[in-house]
Amino acid sequence: MYESHFGLHERPFSIAPNPRFLFLSQRYREALAHLLYGVRERGGFVQLTGVVGIGKTTLTRALLEQLPDTVDTALVLNPTVTPRELLLTICEELGIAVPADAGIPALMNTLRDHLLAGYASGRQTLVLIDEAQNLSPEALEQVRLLTNLETNREKLLQIILVGQPELRDLLALPGLRQVAQRVTARYHLTPLRWQETRRYIQHRLRIAGAKRPLFSWHAMRIIHARAGGIPRLINVIADRALLGAYARGRKRVGAGIARRAAREVLGQPSRRPSWLLPTVAASMLLIAAIAAWPPLRGWLQALPQPALPQAQEAVAAPQPAALAQLLRDRDSRLRPDTAIKQLFRLWQARFAAHDEATACEQAQRQGLACRVDDAGLEALIARGLPVVLELLAEDGIRHAVLLLGIRQDQAVIALDDARLAVPLAQLAARWSGSSLTLWRPPAAVEQTLRPGQQGPAVAWLRRQLERIDGRPYPAGDRFDDALQQRIRAFQAERGLTVDGIVGSDTLFHLVLAAPPAGYPRLQRE
Repeated sequence: MYESHFGLHERPFSIAPNPRFLFLSQRYREALAHLLYGVRERGGFVQLTGVVGIGKTTLTRALLEQLPDTVDTALVLNPTVTPRELLLTICEELGIAVPADAGIPALMNTLRDHLLAGYASGRQTLVLIDEAQNLSPEALEQVRLLTNLETNREKLLQIILVGQPELRDLLALPGLRQVAQRVTARYHLTPLRWQETRRYIQHRLRIAGAKRPLFSWHAMRIIHARAGGIPRLINVIADRALLGAYARGRKRVGAGIARRAAREVLGQPSRRPSWLLPTVAASMLLIAAIAAWPPLRGWLQALPQPALPQAQEAVAAPQPAALAQLLRDRDSRLRPDTAIKQLFRLWQARFAAHDEATACEQAQRQGLACRVDDAGLEALIARGLPVVLELLAEDGIRHAVLLLGIRQDQAVIALDDARLAVPLAQLAARWSGSSLTLWRPPAAVEQTLRPGQQGPAVAWLRRQLERIDGRPYPAGDRFDDALQQRIRAFQAERGLTVDGIVGSDTLFHLVLAAPPAGYPRLQRE
């Protein structure tokens, strides 16, 4: 309808999962890499989770486009089936003829023969189950049994489970422990950050043929805040905003049109009902009690104070409404770019807000790595590293602060060149769940370490385990069976995927277990 008005050859914000419009942010690249790794490894499950509208389906479509012709694929789009119906669906997708009245044993035998024949001819088979959180425990058990189809050397079937966060809860059930233990790669997609949303909107417009900016900076900020970084909501609001601009004869979407579009899509924000106020107050008291709980404070190590250039002493703790007031004022000092720049300064690095590269990409250029994950606040504090936290104001606008330390029940945050102490309970209540952490990978380790490898990276790994364990470790530069078993034990202790392989996640926890001198650390009093 509005395409010709804006000089577009197609609608840029269709919600159809078109891989051509896929925007590969840092996290989406990581997720795609996890999926491709799982397919190559030929074993166990690969798990991809994320909230509704986060882009899981689009990502899996992009995966399917990258698979070689030697991979046969079965898509299960309706997982609310019985175990027998699940097997029938897989056979139908793979083009396997089976009798209509075949039972589960016959279906398993037929499927095994088909997979063996494909394996003998150099083919690989992949089963991708969408909305996997809707699988019944019986169907999941049947899926697990499919992984028993194997040769003496390799699994015959690779399975990818794609679903909402409830899938993680489902696999955590005691009765499904055997299924969870076979997950060899997992990734949880989180919402886009502000800079990613801006680049996402510009990317889709460029693919659709836009020759000039169609959204003002403020309009994109409003869309990001109202959509919460969820790509599907971004698409719906942006599409409605373009339609609104077209109806008014405008050539560009401004803040007013974006705000109206969000209101039309999401509806007017409702007033908080009076009966909810006691519940909110009780929740805040509970959070405050947890934050002040001595055992929780006790397990945090005493950490040296980070050196924020020209930083002043932390001021006295403000009144309980101080953090809310800061967010209401929308101070420019609480912008994400400001917090990220402060974090980079702690690592003697430079962040350029005008650079098209993401913060993670800029960090990599300077020998750093970043983590944008869904770890809880307690886990982030336990890591002992300064971290940028995204906060959500009452009006939905997103802000960011750099957490520098913990002082009793106060969180010490950076504010320009000063420090401010705010109640930890207030910080927890306003935190959106999104965070950014920087760390420095060891120079010797340039790639994933696997059993059988040899060289300086393995020698570093042995020295690091010696520092962690506090006792001598056998010297050498070969990744032998004993070293693999120690890594597996380390992964189990930290709640990581137990595979005996030192990937980025395991490497991060290895470094933090005994960080080198000079690492910026959270202040702890």
